[in-house]
Amino acid sequence: MQVSVENSSTLGRKLTISVPSERMEQMIEERAKRLGKTVRLPGFRPGKVPRSVIEKRFGPDLLNEVAGELIQSSYQEALEKEGLIPATQPQVEPTSMERGQDLEYVASFDIYPEIAALDVKGARIEKPVCDVEDSDIDSTIDRMRKQRMDFKPGDEAAKEGDRVTIDFTGRIDGEAFEGGSAEAYPVVLGAGSIIADLDQGLVGIKNGEERVIPVTFPDDYPKEDLAGKAADFEVKVSEVAVPEMPEVNDEFAAGFGIAEGGVAKLREEIRSNLERERDERVRGNVRDQVLNKLLEKSDFEVPDQMIEDEITAMGEQMKQMMGPAADSQPEPDRSLFRDEAEKRVRLGLIMRSVIKDREITVDPGKVRETVTRMAQGYEQPEQVIQYYYSDQQRLAQVEAQVLEEQVIETLVDETEQVDKPISFSTFMNPEEAEQA
Repeated sequence: MQVSVENSSTLGRKLTISVPSERMEQMIEERAKRLGKTVRLPGFRPGKVPRSVIEKRFGPDLLNEVAGELIQSSYQEALEKEGLIPATQPQVEPTSMERGQDLEYVASFDIYPEIAALDVKGARIEKPVCDVEDSDIDSTIDRMRKQRMDFKPGDEAAKEGDRVTIDFTGRIDGEAFEGGSAEAYPVVLGAGSIIADLDQGLVGIKNGEERVIPVTFPDDYPKEDLAGKAADFEVKVSEVAVPEMPEVNDEFAAGFGIAEGGVAKLREEIRSNLERERDERVRGNVRDQVLNKLLEKSDFEVPDQMIEDEITAMGEQMKQMMGPAADSQPEPDRSLFRDEAEKRVRLGLIMRSVIKDREITVDPGKVRETVTRMAQGYEQPEQVIQYYYSDQQRLAQVEAQVLEEQVIETLVDETEQVDKPISFSTFMNPEEAEQA
């Protein structure tokens, strides 16, 4: 086998690989012999099909099958011979694939970049420190009450938060339009479920009242034929209902799985859950700071194909999140994902380099701890543990997660950590804090 290497770019490599025709012919002959013993063809007894008939009938298929296997095996041999480690899947282009001739093809791929040893020794990391206060538990209970909120008919004028049930007909230039009417339609005022002008126009309305509410559809309204247009909505209210929040008592606690201990036990469970969420968020925050420090220190070329592959993966992930609605949407602009894709690939390469430089290996004990922790939320945790350990691919996903955590722990230990006091609500809901 002959191999030549060409540098197509800084990281790009082209292998031109030639496999002797004798090797290919030998494999084809062996396949043809085996096939002749098993194939059934009209006019021939089993096992007595002449070689010439086998060649004529199956020759092209045998050639393609053998060539595919030879390309796969010789490619691996060539990588070992040249000491190359591909970072991307090869693009294979056969240049000669004829009987009686050497099999020749070109395999193009990117290699991993050389990354200088990276460390974060002495880097300043701010570790968020916050306690779960009683007020945080109260806020959580308020949200839980809203989840169980009901509505009861009221006699007062509708205000924000009330639910009004309406019949309505929308008209543009006096003509009703498609999708602009409904009966017994419930609307919670201020919830943003209808366009703002109509929502605001319902404030103050009473049971049985009729109104004509002028509305201007937003310029970015999803239905393009209505966007920016003015309309009048004829509205009649059949009910105004006010929100009724459940009392916080033992019955309320039981609705959230608290069989014993009532409200006190519920508050204890909430505190435990909030502290667990906080600890996970703190770890993620510190992790991001450490990785950003490494990004600041890194300066290397990233294989373009790895970025393209990551963009494809991000696009597929977005489609899965959209569900069936994705089928009716145009393909997303790949350029929108490029910066984030490059960051992800760069971080992955940095992590790979740190693991190699520090010779970090996955700790089986921590893998077991992680799987056990993941299984605790299920009724039969032992079955979940067996589920992971019975399939190496599933277990490998957990091992990769644990290995990353070990890397972060190693790096964090090298940094200078400074406590940063912050309120629990601000830390957990930074967007709400900015708006306040």
